[in-house]
Amino acid sequence: MYDTNLSGAPAVDTPPSKSLSERQTDTVLVQFGLLEGYHYPRVSSTPRIASEISRLTPKALGYAYSPNGHAEGDFKVEGLNPLDTQSSLGYITTLVTVRVPKDVVEKLRGDIKNSGSRFYNHPEKEVRDFTAQVNGGIDITYRGS
Repeated sequence: MYDTNLSGAPAVDTPPSKSLSERQTDTVLVQFGLLEGYHYPRVSSTPRIASEISRLTPKALGYAYSPNGHAEGDFKVEGLNPLDTQSSLGYITTLVTVRVPKDVVEKLRGDIKNSGSRFYNHPEKEVRDFTAQVNGGIDITYRGS
């Protein structure tokens, strides 16, 4: 099991406010981990990288689920948090917490593990390069921070 309780680790973003959660009853929070190129100490100390993650994640998801009637605006990054994977992976993983429509959760769970899925094959190279850094071995079930 991974440890998400890292004392002294700076928070990049905060969990969603209760009012946001209440307004978005047709959505749920999921999370995915990033590989070492986006390790948490680097992401948390570099606002440009955190901003890039927040910009590229909805683009990747909007494209992936456009055949299901979704667009980029249907996906919102809610936070970037640490996951202690030092003993298993040798670095602190960045978890990207995203609010997604409920109807895509099970498809996303499979797509995150399938490099041939639309999630990994956006027409823009910048988005493909980002999604190539997703760790498909970390379950998308949101467990809080």
